[in-house]
Amino acid sequence: MVLAQLPEFASVSMLGWLAAAGVPFLIHLLSKRRFREREWAAMRYLRSAVQKRAKRIRVEQWLLLLVRTLLIILMVLAIAQPLASQMPYTIKVGERVHRVIVLDGSYSMNYRTGDEGDVWKETLQTARTLVESHQTGDGLSLLLMDSPPQAIVGSPTFDEQAFLLELNHLPERTSRAEVVASLERTLSLIEEAKRTNPELKRTEVHFISDLGRSTWIPQGADSPERTRLQELGTSLSREASLVLWNVGSSRPVNHAVVDFRMVDQFATMTEETEFEITLELYGREPETKPLQVLIDGSVVFEEQVSLEPRVPKTVRFGHLFRHGGFHAMEARLQEDRLPLDDHRFLSVEVKESLHVLLVDGRPSGDRFSPNTGFLRIALNPEQGVASTSLFEPEVRPETVLLEAPDLSFYDAIFLCDVGRITASEAKRLQPFVERGGGLLIFLGPQVVPGSYNRWLGPEADPDFRLLPALIGPRISRSEDDEPFKIDPRQYQHPVLDLFRGNPLAGLADTPVYTYHQLDMPQESSAETILDIQGNGPLIVEQTVGEGKVVLIGTTSDTRWNEMPRWHSFVPLVQELLRFALQGPEEKFQVVVDQPLQYSVRTLSADLKATVTTPGNEQEEVNLRTSGAMSHLEFHATHLPGNYQVMWGPPLSQKMLFAVNVDPRESDLRSLSVEEFREEIWPSPITFLTQLPESRVEPGSATAPGFRQQVSWSTGLLYGVLALLLLDTLLGWRFAHHT
Repeated sequence: MVLAQLPEFASVSMLGWLAAAGVPFLIHLLSKRRFREREWAAMRYLRSAVQKRAKRIRVEQWLLLLVRTLLIILMVLAIAQPLASQMPYTIKVGERVHRVIVLDGSYSMNYRTGDEGDVWKETLQTARTLVESHQTGDGLSLLLMDSPPQAIVGSPTFDEQAFLLELNHLPERTSRAEVVASLERTLSLIEEAKRTNPELKRTEVHFISDLGRSTWIPQGADSPERTRLQELGTSLSREASLVLWNVGSSRPVNHAVVDFRMVDQFATMTEETEFEITLELYGREPETKPLQVLIDGSVVFEEQVSLEPRVPKTVRFGHLFRHGGFHAMEARLQEDRLPLDDHRFLSVEVKESLHVLLVDGRPSGDRFSPNTGFLRIALNPEQGVASTSLFEPEVRPETVLLEAPDLSFYDAIFLCDVGRITASEAKRLQPFVERGGGLLIFLGPQVVPGSYNRWLGPEADPDFRLLPALIGPRISRSEDDEPFKIDPRQYQHPVLDLFRGNPLAGLADTPVYTYHQLDMPQESSAETILDIQGNGPLIVEQTVGEGKVVLIGTTSDTRWNEMPRWHSFVPLVQELLRFALQGPEEKFQVVVDQPLQYSVRTLSADLKATVTTPGNEQEEVNLRTSGAMSHLEFHATHLPGNYQVMWGPPLSQKMLFAVNVDPRESDLRSLSVEEFREEIWPSPITFLTQLPESRVEPGSATAPGFRQQVSWSTGLLYGVLALLLLDTLLGWRFAHHT
């Protein structure tokens, strides 16, 4: 049942023109002439004929007068824009309702609509009015579309004040809404309430959202997520009456820092580190905005940036760090109506040097061990003097893999012709790589392939598989034969960027006499860096967890190849190491509401960690212990910014994590009602913008669930057109009779 109230008018002043509707009557009255009757013999014969037609002519004139008066009235009303308040249905008093209010928790809801208001405040006000308009005995539930969704008030409550208290304590939003998960949670709330509260005969679900496209439209027209969304819409429409309140701002404009990252693999004190910032303007007109970069609170870079609508703008800059350790960085644009995405944070660990462990599988006892000597010189050619090299190599025998108290001291480990790998060594190498360490394996004459394949390769337990390829048999050519040649595969791999376009580097001409065949499993994520011409891979790599493993099928000395004597050896080794160390910084960058996670080797049963949030609140975190590892997991990352983790003794170390908003929410384009129905929700749902009526008065026969404004202007204009056509037809018809 639909009830219509007395209409309101968008332009009340136009109603004064209704007085013009009396003009035709006034003209008619003024045009009537006063006369005196005189008898005229000739007219006596015409009188009877005229009297026969006078009545019909008078009816025709009054009909035309009425049509033209209605034309004026309808035209004035159409311009005044009447708005009728409708209730799509009414609720019988005594019929108890379960009203579920679902709030869009995406951070685009913080968009400021004026000096003091924003969309989130309007959302809360709409929810309050819905609560105040409910009937005594109705149940109320509150769900927040968040990541993940939160049932703020799950089971129906009948305490209005307690409900409003929960509503008023909701903070501004900083995360992204998971629509599908939120609808699944809403459906489960309804089904549970029907079991536990059967006295609630009907269910209403009120969604309050800005209808952001980035929130409601799943990626891909035929994606499983979109199909699931439509299925949930159908299920909800069967269980409840659905209402969607559109509180979005019309034509919002927004600019944002959508990405801030380090271009180099790592930051050091020996060379300038390059960074890249990506900016985006979501608007219609170009703008110029000031950009600042801060490190530990001090401005280190400033630039006026010209932004074009929907064209990503990239800004690069370099910085030389003077101190090691963690540094808090921030890219900051001039704030607009959505300040959250005008800042982006980055945590950078600056290393004074990189510790590299060279495990010598054939230690000679000499000052220069051929097995690791060439590598040591390639990594730090200035040993013995005031070295400025980034890498600090340390040569140790194979026993170090078990004797070293903590392999995480090293940034990378080279295994050089280590004969066999044991289960104990595999158990120590696996977590080292998983947490971001680089493992580079040079094979050689002592290597037993079966040992590697058993404990690190495809034959190993899935938790310990590190090798990117199966180590096969040894393939050799004598020194009298033509040596194998290296195929750089058109320098496609990022490791070879330095050699691309530089044929004189000699990489492709390096002789190789012996190597192990490397067989890459089908459907493997491993990639080939270098091939042996016509004979398969020579160097392959694979990402494992947060680290990388590089497998080199030949030796690190001159027993099987001439690489150490070639001038391409030093840059190749350093680029392989840089690549193996790429990516560890990513574990210190997370999205809002994702946990901060880090693991260290347990040095003490009393090890503690304290987290300081961007709001300067401190919280001591209980560490989870498994085996020899202690795991930090901190979930209260609701605020974007830099989070400091202080490890207690004996570690006594500071770390920084950067928490950022999801940049997809920065695009504030919203869906129209038609787009929403066509692309997202074909199931029955009512779209509203006006706040609901106040609470029902006692003794009323019915109570409104909510109100909806409907404009009558279009219908009135159609009426004007119809009357114009009718006036023309009547005028022609009456003139024809005359």
